[in-house]
Amino acid sequence: MNQSLLKFIITVLIISAAFIAMPIVAMDRHWIQTAPSFAIEIVFTLALVTTILFNLLLQIQKSDPQGFVQRYMLSITIKMVIGGVLILIVIFMDRAAAMANALLFILYYFVLTGVEIFLLLQGRKADGKSKR
Repeated sequence: MNQSLLKFIITVLIISAAFIAMPIVAMDRHWIQTAPSFAIEIVFTLALVTTILFNLLLQIQKSDPQGFVQRYMLSITIKMVIGGVLILIVIFMDRAAAMANALLFILYYFVLTGVEIFLLLQGRKADGKSKR
């Protein structure tokens, strides 16, 4: 298994556990009034889609560096469409916790995207150094 992919999976697992635990702790301490009712589903779906796309992007980064940016933009579009469908379904299924679910989705999406960009850039720098 690729070292970048392994780093990504470990990081995603740690972040996912934190995003599932945070609402539970916040509810217990009365920091929030409504917890996301679909936290596990949101976290699992985004983590799975992002991991699959990250793996594909790693392969593309090595095999077709010229087309990488276009493929990365396509991966963002795919994530946004899948995420948009997911959050719409979640919102319609539980209107009472819609704001909490949407907030969890947005925060988790941005954190995963940040981790993805960081590790992809790290992989690019490593590839650049090994070619010299």
